[in-house]
Amino acid sequence: MEVRSFQMPPKKFKASSECDYHLPNEEEGDKSLLKFAHFFFKNFKGFMGGTSFSPEQRQFTRHFFLKRSVHDAFKILEMELSIIHDALHAKAVAAQREIGSILRAISASSILVASLLFFLHDKCGFLKVDIIITYVLIFGSIVLEILSLLILCLSDWYLIAYKQYNWAKCIAAAIVNRHRWSESISKFNITSYSLHKNPTVLNSKLPCALVFIELPSAFRIIQTTTSNSTPKSVWYEIFKELKMKSEIVENVETATKICSQRGDWALMQSCCYSQFKWSLGEIDYGKSLVLLHIVLESSPDYNDCSEFCKTISDYMSYLLVMKPTMMIPVAGYWPQTTQDTTVEANKLLIKRSIRDHEEACKAIFSVDTECEPAVLKGDASKSVLFNACRLAKQLMEKKEPWKLMRKVWIEL
Repeated sequence: MEVRSFQMPPKKFKASSECDYHLPNEEEGDKSLLKFAHFFFKNFKGFMGGTSFSPEQRQFTRHFFLKRSVHDAFKILEMELSIIHDALHAKAVAAQREIGSILRAISASSILVASLLFFLHDKCGFLKVDIIITYVLIFGSIVLEILSLLILCLSDWYLIAYKQYNWAKCIAAAIVNRHRWSESISKFNITSYSLHKNPTVLNSKLPCALVFIELPSAFRIIQTTTSNSTPKSVWYEIFKELKMKSEIVENVETATKICSQRGDWALMQSCCYSQFKWSLGEIDYGKSLVLLHIVLESSPDYNDCSEFCKTISDYMSYLLVMKPTMMIPVAGYWPQTTQDTTVEANKLLIKRSIRDHEEACKAIFSVDTECEPAVLKGDASKSVLFNACRLAKQLMEKKEPWKLMRKVWIEL
């Protein structure tokens, strides 16, 4: 028998809101999803400070999201992240309190009183330019006050605080249904970075040389970083994989074990685990990301699965290079690996006078993998280019390699 209303969690982490959460028979509207998002924010905001989930909380959230569709799950996350951003950076919580309303009223009244007093004051002794500047400043402050009030009234927090979904249905619906992010992700591609022309660097003996070395390198990274809309298929595949794994979890230990997998679980479902395990669990996470990123770049025969993998790969590479603080807890020591791999790829492309991305991928795939890497690059290098080429060739010999890689990248 299908249950249409979900049970509230235990009282010890019951939502402060008095809303009674019931799921309608059809797909939930965005208004209901906003209530759910605020509920999760109120009860799980301690997670941002390092608080762990209790078994009851874990079970509750698990059962809740197992009943959700892809659209609802991601919409709730989008709304919750928007609420978190407003709470941390926009002072939305303070603005909704009584003291916030009082301070806002005092601020607006002060501006109006100052404007009125200046307008009525005798300005014969003032320069004309001073009068104009003062009027401009007063007008600007009034406009800013009006805009801030509009932003507050058109925010999720206003609907949450006052629960006024009927005061102006079309406006309320527009607030709730609006996009809270661009639905695009940034990407960084090591091959594109290697193809980019090396900037001229000043003599390294100069005291300030390090600055001139680092700045062009950072500029190259920015130039080769792109931003593209996220295909809906990426959302669907990630949610489907998480939902499937959540359904087979019976306890916290199993959940922890599955969440700690870095592609190993996907390999275990195939007959390739013993052959490819060296590229995942046996090396650092960051090194594994760089390795598999090069594998995707060098592998031929692109299709929908490969495009899916490439989207995730470029995004993870962007996080690794541009947002390292997000990856430090799990990535290990990866900077030297990335640098040496890029240098080796750059040398290969310069040697073959290649400036086209497609030709560069073919050149990387054609690297001779018969000799041991130490013979080619020396023991000191941390480059994974050779191992990536070897892994790419081994993968292409398998049946449906891209489906396997898709599962691996979802886990990563």
